[in-house]
Amino acid sequence: MSKKQTILIFLRYYLPGFQSGGPVRSVSNMVEHLSGTYNFRIITSDRDYLAHAPYPGLQDGWQTVGPADILYLSPAEQTWKNMMRLARNMQADLIYLNSLFDPKFSLPVLAAKYCHSKDLPPVICAPRGETSAGALSLKPLKKSLFLSLLRAARLPQHITFHATAETEKAEIQACLGSVIEPYIAGNIASQERRPPRSKGWLKQAVKGPLKIIFLSRIHPKKNLDFLLECLQSFSQPAALSVYGPIDDEAFWAACQTHIKSLPSHISVSYHGAIEHQQVAAAMQQHHLFFFPTRGENFGHVIHEAVQAGCVLLLSDQTPWQDLSENQVGWALPLSNKQRFVDVLTDVAGWDEARWAAHEEAICSYASMTNIAGQNTQNHLGMFDKVAKLHGS
Repeated sequence: MSKKQTILIFLRYYLPGFQSGGPVRSVSNMVEHLSGTYNFRIITSDRDYLAHAPYPGLQDGWQTVGPADILYLSPAEQTWKNMMRLARNMQADLIYLNSLFDPKFSLPVLAAKYCHSKDLPPVICAPRGETSAGALSLKPLKKSLFLSLLRAARLPQHITFHATAETEKAEIQACLGSVIEPYIAGNIASQERRPPRSKGWLKQAVKGPLKIIFLSRIHPKKNLDFLLECLQSFSQPAALSVYGPIDDEAFWAACQTHIKSLPSHISVSYHGAIEHQQVAAAMQQHHLFFFPTRGENFGHVIHEAVQAGCVLLLSDQTPWQDLSENQVGWALPLSNKQRFVDVLTDVAGWDEARWAAHEEAICSYASMTNIAGQNTQNHLGMFDKVAKLHGS
């Protein structure tokens, strides 16, 4: 039997953390599904996103979490020198970066690849939506300068980029040049089986108010302020629940100003961050998932909303473009705010037959999107192809 190859992953946050959202889910699902074929070693932070203290019970050195070996680094250990040393000295068949712009967990490794290419195995970089137009519109000058330097160094030609969809492949090529040929392997989503809804939910949905949920980081990229502006023009009773860690205090203050000016028939409650195992129950208490994000390469939270049976109201800046044709929701351009308001008005007026029809459609769609086999095979193909560049 041939020896399992080792994949060394650098990412800022990992289990047991949950506040950073999708990237942790993307990597943990990948590790879970592919650990029978590869050994995974992960270098990450010793604390969760926005946390000030390390995870309890951590030991020094490498430790096993699930099917992976993890090295948790304190902030003092997250130096360029240490990261470059780890990238050069760890025995691995390939290195996997979970960000293009991360200044602590990606840039030092890219620098090591540029300066000591022969000492490093092949590198795969997954931008995770960072090259979308919406993401690039945040801190644009800094990102534009970095991308210019990257292209000038010709480093992108010496690493492999992991795109999760054709749309992200095009975004990566727009940033780094058409000579780049990203490998497409869709995210491996969790396999969910939702319980049936509570009795009487149809009558409650018809009676109202329309229960809306927003679940994501409180950050300009996730566009909560756009949602609140839509509710300003919504004339029907609605109850909005906001879940997620506050990433940007100034942005949250602006959102609170919007909340205070909402009409009296709109209520808003903020619940903070919740762990993954609590998401399904929170989703099922609502009728509609409203997520006007500026850009997602996948959107695990969208998959969770599908599995929970919510109506989906998204921006068109995600790969989930087939919602209308499957009669489960809408993916709309952010340039037309009134269209979002019109959809809210439409859904608020649904009768029991329309809600029942959506339930049937979303169950069918959930089954279709709950298949991880092809994406697993695509990941295996990507890792096998790239590892061979190292002579493995």
